[in-house]
Amino acid sequence: MAVTLEVNISGLGNLALSASKNVRINSLCTVFAESEVVSLIARGEEPGAIALGLHHAITTRIATMVRRVGIKERAVFAGGGALNPCLYRLLVDNLGVGLTVPPEPRRLAAVGAAILAQIFRADIGRDRKY
Repeated sequence: MAVTLEVNISGLGNLALSASKNVRINSLCTVFAESEVVSLIARGEEPGAIALGLHHAITTRIATMVRRVGIKERAVFAGGGALNPCLYRLLVDNLGVGLTVPPEPRRLAAVGAAILAQIFRADIGRDRKY
């Protein structure tokens, strides 16, 4: 989406935060959402409003999944998305809880993925035929 909006991915959050309005993005599928974004650009919508709409769509989806799992008072926001100020702000607003961002959120997500890979690898072959 950053390429479609002609902005660096690191600047996408700030672009969204600079918007004076929000444009609704209906598609959850990235392929269809990109087509929707291209159409919005062709209609003359401001890139910031489109970026904000994308952020709203993402955070609404994340918040729905988080509520299914359950959330208490705080949550950890890890991964590259945690570096996006708009995602952070909208998630806090949408979830109504505080978010802790670790000092290196991308690295934390990578470590978690490696631990899960080790668990999965250890589980392969136990009572299963692949």
